Amino acid sequence: MGKLIWIVIGLIVYFGGGWIAKDIVFSMIEITNKTTLGDLTSYEFITYSVVAGVVSLIATLYEDNEIGYISLIAIGITCGIVREMPLSMGLIVLYNIINVGGIIWAICTNDHIK
Repeated sequence: MGKLIWIVIGLIVYFGGGWIAKDIVFSMIEITNKTTLGDLTSYEFITYSVVAGVVSLIATLYEDNEIGYISLIAIGITCGIVREMPLSMGLIVLYNIINVGGIIWAICTNDHIK
């Protein structure tokens, strides 16, 4: 039951914190007539990857288990791949599934959370 609660907390932080962080990033960049949707999407991808990475890193460092670092590698690879591939709905869904999976993996491999 404890892991399930921490997974829910991790997902709330991912979606809620990502939404807030994305709004902060968008308020800091200059959006002009030449700014494309691809430019804005790349900022959004990077922001959500950072939030997912921070949540996974906190869950991994709490136990100091090397297995949890796999989620950070997966999140980093997907951020790089998504940045280079053409934008599609399937890519966005896959990107979010991998980020959420990284958070769940980091929490489930943590033995301190019962």
